[in-house]
Amino acid sequence: MVDINKLAWISYFREFKWQRIKKQWKEIISGSIIYLYVLTTFPAVFMDLKDKEYFLYLLAAIPMVWTAWSMMYSSVRLPKLMFMGPMSEMDRRSYLMSIWNIRFWFPNVLLIMVVVVRAILQPETWLFGILIIVQNLLMSCGTVYAGITTGTNMAELKGVGIFIIQMFLGLFAEMILLYYYASERDSLMERMMITWGILLAIQLLLVKKLLPYKKKLFDVMADFENIDRNQEKKGVKAV
Repeated sequence: MVDINKLAWISYFREFKWQRIKKQWKEIISGSIIYLYVLTTFPAVFMDLKDKEYFLYLLAAIPMVWTAWSMMYSSVRLPKLMFMGPMSEMDRRSYLMSIWNIRFWFPNVLLIMVVVVRAILQPETWLFGILIIVQNLLMSCGTVYAGITTGTNMAELKGVGIFIIQMFLGLFAEMILLYYYASERDSLMERMMITWGILLAIQLLLVKKLLPYKKKLFDVMADFENIDRNQEKKGVKAV
């Protein structure tokens, strides 16, 4: 009997093995440009990189960037085991749900831990910490749809492309919060927080639209016969 949750954890960490990174380094670099901007260019415009302000910014920005990058790089897909020894549809759905939850919650928990530590050391930052956690969860609601989904016909999920809007709105909103999370300047705070409030409302509306696609995504990926047909079209043998 296969432990679905254990298999899901193993599959998740295998996504980041060195062999795969070496093979896809060009795609990784090109897909990481926006995150390099978040960590370097953006703060360089607004803050002194030698000041402790930049260190505080990175403390929250790095876990946030890892959240988005890891979700885009890792995949939601059925492993070879489920082709070689087909499991029931319930087991396949259970596996897909486990992978989905790991991709969503594992990096977010890392960010939450960093924010909690900062709040303990500097109790006055607890409110911004909560806002960043909320914002990261909203951004993740879009980013979690990213990643290669082997055997999935995305044409069957018409409209799911709104996750891209959610993802980039979330990243932009997080940059606003992260800057003020690290900065002690208040001159533009009111305007920027109004901007963030507008972005927050838009993101909440997009999350509501994204929710139905999760079930549709699982329906497509858990359909073993559909996956098998798609693999044959690509010239991939299931067994």
